[in-house]
Amino acid sequence: MAKRRTRRERLSKASVDALKPAPKEYAVWDTQVRGLCVRVRPSGGRYYMLRFRVDGRQRWYRIGAHGDPWTAETARTEAERVRGQGATVAALRSTGSATTTTLHPVEAREQARESVTLADFAKRYLEEHAELHKAAGSVEADRGLLGLRDPRAAKRERKPRKKPRTILGTLGTLRVDRVTRADVARLHVSWKSTPTRANRALALLSHMFNMAEKWGLRPDGSNPCRHVARYAETKRERFLSAKELARLGEALADRKVTEALSPHALAAIRLLVFTGARASEVLGLTWDAVDEAAGVLRLRRKGRTMTLYLPPPALEVLATLPRLEGNPCVVAGAREGQALTLSGLEQVWQVVRTRAKLQDVHLHDLRHSFASVAVAGGDSLPVIGALLGHTQPATTARYAHLSDDPLRAAAERTAATIAAAMEPKPKKKRGTVEPMRRKR
Repeated sequence: MAKRRTRRERLSKASVDALKPAPKEYAVWDTQVRGLCVRVRPSGGRYYMLRFRVDGRQRWYRIGAHGDPWTAETARTEAERVRGQGATVAALRSTGSATTTTLHPVEAREQARESVTLADFAKRYLEEHAELHKAAGSVEADRGLLGLRDPRAAKRERKPRKKPRTILGTLGTLRVDRVTRADVARLHVSWKSTPTRANRALALLSHMFNMAEKWGLRPDGSNPCRHVARYAETKRERFLSAKELARLGEALADRKVTEALSPHALAAIRLLVFTGARASEVLGLTWDAVDEAAGVLRLRRKGRTMTLYLPPPALEVLATLPRLEGNPCVVAGAREGQALTLSGLEQVWQVVRTRAKLQDVHLHDLRHSFASVAVAGGDSLPVIGALLGHTQPATTARYAHLSDDPLRAAAERTAATIAAAMEPKPKKKRGTVEPMRRKR
């Protein structure tokens, strides 16, 4: 079969409209712009293509199908634009001035085709980064913000009155390389009624886009979360006083409470009080992590080993806690072989705090209370940070103002003693006769 000869002519709307389909696809090349052609399919479809070389390789750039908006004239204009951009990129690369973001139009289009949506990227982020480097509680919080929570876990919890906003519910369909600062700002503003949650979403997105840059899905330095101002947050600081701790102890020892509630859940609350640990750490505790001889717990958090000290009251709690056969968890749950869930512990805490008349106290406030008592006892902030397992000094610094209380009390006692010594005593008046007391 004879080889089809290369056909060249000045392309126009009339000439392209007149092209007839053939059994095989063929091309007609433009005589004005080098590399521009119109390809005719057997079905009769016509589309404009541009052929040129990129770094020594022959590449094709599809302009579009013949018809509105692409005609021979508009395709020729687009071809000249693309060739001009390609020549600029080639010149920059030849002089070594090109950066990682300097892409040939063909390369940019290929990268766009390979780009994924934010929803797809979020799943990769969780699997390849969060689940490997973050604590389980942090991963679950990320899933909640993204809208990718395990349906089974969500079903076990009480349904909220209003479906919460999620990141992917707003931005999930956008390509990860097309998300702009305006998109992120609109998301942040739409969550202004919950400023803390909005800030957490912004922080999560910022880290996700940093990973997108690291994995080559966005250009370096293109994080769209930059310069989006976070909302001011009011840090919640609730510390139990000595009287409140006494009421909590009475509630935990109350017969009605101990008979109605799980001993493992009550033990978990006592461990939170006596160790200052996080709820996730206590609930995730297994018996093989307990070193009663050394009086410590060996925990794994964020890929590192963490030591949590067990004072005598905490050791006593563990000594009296029954161990269930076949369940390695210290705080056993209702399901066989599994630990108590956070939602289950929250339900028990609701009963205990109501009994103790501490309705405004949350489980995490027990950790704050442990720190406040340590500060009042004269312990330094670095020591308290080590007790609580803080990796950043700034996290412990929130308790710095509490160290003023014992100093203030000492200053007041000292000043009161000095003031009493300096108080002028009343002088006796001259010429007065004091009656003598009669001896009995």
